Amino acid sequence: MTKLGRGLAIVVCAASGCISFVAGCAGQPSPIAPEASSGVSSSLPGGQTHIRGLVSDTVRRPLPGALIAVLDGPLAGATTLTDAEGKFELTGTTAGTATLRVSRDGFQAKTQSLLWRTPTSGIGIDGYIRLDALEPPIGLDPGDYTLTIAIDLATAVGHPGIPKASCAGFPGNLASFTYQVQILEGNSGRYVRADNRPRHFEALFGFSVAGRFVGFEIDHGIPHDFPGFGFLNIIGVAPTIEPAVATGSVSIPFYGEFRYCEMTSPRGIYNDCSQVPAEQIVDYHSCTSDHATMVFTKR
Repeated sequence: MTKLGRGLAIVVCAASGCISFVAGCAGQPSPIAPEASSGVSSSLPGGQTHIRGLVSDTVRRPLPGALIAVLDGPLAGATTLTDAEGKFELTGTTAGTATLRVSRDGFQAKTQSLLWRTPTSGIGIDGYIRLDALEPPIGLDPGDYTLTIAIDLATAVGHPGIPKASCAGFPGNLASFTYQVQILEGNSGRYVRADNRPRHFEALFGFSVAGRFVGFEIDHGIPHDFPGFGFLNIIGVAPTIEPAVATGSVSIPFYGEFRYCEMTSPRGIYNDCSQVPAEQIVDYHSCTSDHATMVFTKR
C-alpha cells in the first residue's frame, strides 16, 4: 500500500489500481462580498508572486468548488474556485500576507492568512486550509469499545510490490482480530488505545472525523507475534470513497493490508516481514483489499 502526499490528497494503490480520495462537489458556492481589509501588503514592481493552497476537510479529503475570496491588499475582492484536487492559485505582484475567506456548501467558512511567494521559492503548496463539516460526526466519542479489524480475503490480492508474498495461502484464521480498546482525547485529536496489547503497542492509531467519514493512517502497522516465529502486521488508511456506517456499531471501510510471515527464528529488530532477511523466512503472504473494515461497538 502506498500513501502519497501527507496533508494533500491521499492516494492508495490497491487491487484496482491507484485511487485518489476526492470529495464530490455538492453544488457551486454562492459568491460572497469581501470584508473590510485586515492586513497590509506592499507591491513588488515587476516581480510576480503567487499563493498556492489546498482546501480539504478535516479527514484530508480535497474539496473541489470551494470559493476563495481575498479580503485585503491590492487584490481585495478577487475570488477563485478550487479545482478537482482542491487546489487553487492566486497571482499578482504583491508581498507580505493575504487574508483569505474560504467557503463551501456543507462546511463552516474559514478565514486564514497565507504568504505571497515568488516563483523561485520552491514551495509547491503555500498553505493547507481545512474546513469543518456541518454534518454531525458519526460518533466515536471517547469511551470503551470492542474493535474488530478484518480483511475480506475474497476480494484481496497480493501486494503488487511484493511478488514473492502471494495472497494465496494466507491463513484464514488471521483475517480478523478483536481488541478491547478505549478512544481517548489527545492534544492532536482522538486516538485508539488497546487494553490487551503490550504497552509499547497499546496506542493503535489516531483518527479524525468529518461527518460520516473517518480518517486515519496506520503507517507502522499493528503487529502480532505468534508461537513458532509467526508474525502478522496490519496496515491501513482511510477514508475511502465510501463513508462509515452507524447501526449501533460504527463500521469504517478502509484500504488494508494484512502481511504475514513465518520465520526460522525470532524477528528481532525487524518490525515488518518485508524487512526480515529472506533466508530467515519460510512462508510469506501479503493480502491487500479495499474492503477491509473496522467495527467499533460501545461497551
